[in-house]
Amino acid sequence: MAALAHKTLYLALDDHDVSTHVIEIEIDLHGETHDVTSGSTTTHRQYAAGMLHTRYSVTLAYDIETVASYIGGLRPGRVIGLDYGIEGTAAGKPRHKARVLVTRVQLQRDRAKSLVNFRIEAINADAPQFDAWAGGVYS
Repeated sequence: MAALAHKTLYLALDDHDVSTHVIEIEIDLHGETHDVTSGSTTTHRQYAAGMLHTRYSVTLAYDIETVASYIGGLRPGRVIGLDYGIEGTAAGKPRHKARVLVTRVQLQRDRAKSLVNFRIEAINADAPQFDAWAGGVYS
């Protein structure tokens, strides 16, 4: 079984490195489909590939020392830069970099008051500059 390099990740929002605050990140790539079924003897539907779209969900721990550097981008309706290195930023490692439209922001706090975090949801605002699913890597 392969192991992640150094078990690290890299995440920057608008060029602010928030890697140490990441609790969870989820990138969900979807492909639309188009029904192209035709003919009188067809017994199964037929589909063709459509446009791709990507949804992002990032949960960051609240850090009183650095929150001011990235909280300004955590607003629905704002387009921000997202740069994600699944295994850090080493040359040849997968990279996903895109401009994303923030669609939702949640502030979460547990009952014990020991953890405060932000959950940010976004969608691609444009095609990715580096697409990890299409071979995008750090150089």
